[in-house]
Amino acid sequence: MYPPFHHLLLLLLLFVVHGTTGIPTWNYTSSGRVSMQELERIQQYLAKVNKPAVKTIQSVEGDVVDCVPIHKQLAFDHPALKNHKLQVAPSMPKSLERREKNYGVSENRVFAAWPPAPGCPKGTVPIRRITVDDVLRAGSLYRFIGKEANQVGKLEHAVAVYNATPGNIHGGSATLNVWNPVVEGDNEFSASQIWISGGKAGQRYETVRAGWQVYPQMYGDYRTRIFSHWTIDGSQSTGCYDVLCSGFVQVSRNIFPGMIISNISVYDGDQLIFEMGIWKAKKTGDWWMGYEKEPIGYWPHELFQYLNSSADLIKWGGEIANNNPNNRHTTTQMGSGSFADEGWGKASFFNSLKIFDLNNFIPITPFPYTQTENNNCYNIIVDKKDEVWGTFFYYGGDGLNKNCS
Repeated sequence: MYPPFHHLLLLLLLFVVHGTTGIPTWNYTSSGRVSMQELERIQQYLAKVNKPAVKTIQSVEGDVVDCVPIHKQLAFDHPALKNHKLQVAPSMPKSLERREKNYGVSENRVFAAWPPAPGCPKGTVPIRRITVDDVLRAGSLYRFIGKEANQVGKLEHAVAVYNATPGNIHGGSATLNVWNPVVEGDNEFSASQIWISGGKAGQRYETVRAGWQVYPQMYGDYRTRIFSHWTIDGSQSTGCYDVLCSGFVQVSRNIFPGMIISNISVYDGDQLIFEMGIWKAKKTGDWWMGYEKEPIGYWPHELFQYLNSSADLIKWGGEIANNNPNNRHTTTQMGSGSFADEGWGKASFFNSLKIFDLNNFIPITPFPYTQTENNNCYNIIVDKKDEVWGTFFYYGGDGLNKNCS
C-alpha cells in the first residue's frame, strides 16, 4: 500500500496531465511557455472545439485524427447554421468527372497519408485534433483564434486572375503538381491554391479557397498538406483555415483539410498531380470543395452574402508569407522553388484551368491575366491554350537571391 504522500502525488499527476495531448501541464508552465491561467483558457477552448470522438486514429506521420459524428462536428456551432440541414454531395461539374490527359515523364496522381485501414466508421468524419502545442505555436490563444491578416507578414503572389463583371462565376478547377517548398520561418507559409471571391474589398470581401500548403506554425511540421480557408471580411475578423473554427462542413470519410500529402513531385523527375475544384451547388447555393473526384465538404450558403449569388473573381497560383527576416527578403520558396521560365519538370504548374457558369456543367476556358509583386522573387508565365493541357501556366521562385533582396 502506498503511503499517503504517494497517493497525493498520483492524484496530482492525474490532475496535471492534459487529456488532449497526454503532456504534463508543468512541461508548459515551468518552461515559461504559458501561464497556468492561459493554459486553463486554452484547455477550455480545446474542450469546446475538439468534439467527442467515436474513434481516434494516429496516422503514421503522427497526426491525431478524431472520427466525429458527422452531425456533431464543430461546423454546426456557427450561429448562422443553427437550422442548417446537412447536405449530401451534389453532382460535380462534368469537367471534374473526367480525367484530363497530362504529358510529361509521369501521369502519377498524388495520394494522401490517410486513411489507415479501416478508417473512420460510417456516420463519422475525420477531424485533425487541435492540441495545446498548436495553440502555443501561434504565441497565444488570442493569436491562434485571430485571423491571418494580423499574424503573418507581407503576402506575395504569382497568380493567374479572371474577373467577371457582373459576377457569373459559380466555381472553378485546375490540375496542379505538388511540391514541398522550403519555408524559412515557422510563421511563414507557402501555398498553391484556387481562390473564389466576391464582395467589396476592405468591407465585406468574401472568399473561399483550397489547395496545398506548407505552414509550420499551423501544423507543427514542414509537410505538404491539403487545406481550405474561408472569410467574409478579407480575413480581418472572420473565417479560418480548415476546421479550426465553425463553418466548413466535412463530409468525406477519406480526405480532409489538414491532411498530409505523402508523395510529391521530383525536380526533373516524376510530377505528382491532383485536381482541385470549388463549385456552387445549383439547388442549395453551398460552395463545395473537391479533391480529385471526391467532394470533401462545403461552406454553407448561410455564411455568405455576396457569394450567395455568384463570385466576381477567381485566382489560381502561389502565395507566400514574407516576414523579412533580418531585414531582408525571405528564402521561403513558392511552388517548387524554381522560376516559371524553367518549365516542365522543374517549375510548378496549373493546367486545365476551368470556370463554371450558372449551369455548373459548361466549362468556360478564359485567358487570364497575371499578378505578381516582384518578378525577381516569384514569377508566372501563362501559356497559350494547349490541346492537351488547356489553359495552363508555370509559376514559382526561390525568394531571396541576387535580384530579390
